[in-house]
Amino acid sequence: MITTAAHARERVRLILDRANSPWLTNTEINGFIEMAINEYTRERVGMFGANQKIRDDFGGFVKNIVYSSTLTTEEEIPGTDIIRRQFANFDDTGTLIGSQIMPLVFPGGEYANDGVGVGCRIKDNEQDADVEEDSINFGYLIEIKSYTVGGGGRPVKIMGLDDALTIRKDPFNRANATESEYHAVRVNDYYIVRPTNLTGYIIITYVSNNNSVDNITWLPIHGREEVCQIASRKIMGTVADERYSTGEREIKQLEGK
Repeated sequence: MITTAAHARERVRLILDRANSPWLTNTEINGFIEMAINEYTRERVGMFGANQKIRDDFGGFVKNIVYSSTLTTEEEIPGTDIIRRQFANFDDTGTLIGSQIMPLVFPGGEYANDGVGVGCRIKDNEQDADVEEDSINFGYLIEIKSYTVGGGGRPVKIMGLDDALTIRKDPFNRANATESEYHAVRVNDYYIVRPTNLTGYIIITYVSNNNSVDNITWLPIHGREEVCQIASRKIMGTVADERYSTGEREIKQLEGK
């Protein structure tokens, strides 16, 4: 069973084991495993909601960021799957930043201010990145939900900035908390969600792109095995091993191609 990065490297060596197989260092195999983890997650991200099996395939690579107006500090216990961050348009005292300087705080700030919205930063700054267990490593967005204190979560519609600006004066389609119609727009490293109950919170669910070989244990057992198979095929393709073309044909036959 693969329970560590060392086990994953040994599994790859076992798959490649042959008298004339090239010798690869641990660092080289790590590189192929990391490429395989990236391929494994990227191929599935578009099908996340298809069924429970696909969702389970991601394992611990699925993370949640909880945003609120409260400042988070390094003294708080960092989570591995749940990360806490403060809205970008609140200062260190938890006070909403004035509308006149909102556009200077983060890109798209004027859109957040229009209709009372919030900015959610999805990239670590220097203060956050120094706590490894609490790093975001944002890869692929799954969903965004808006919560009120004591209330349930409401789905947020992801929109392009052009579309959001076009419909914000449309009474039938614009964001409206009363009708539970929430919109989110991505501008650079921020998701801007509006309208928002400033006493509530926003949860962004995403797939982490932290494909370090040590994180292979985030995957379920069958996922770890598949990653090792992918890494082995990549190595065979790189060294022109004749088993590579045979393996590719078998995969295509299984996929009905």
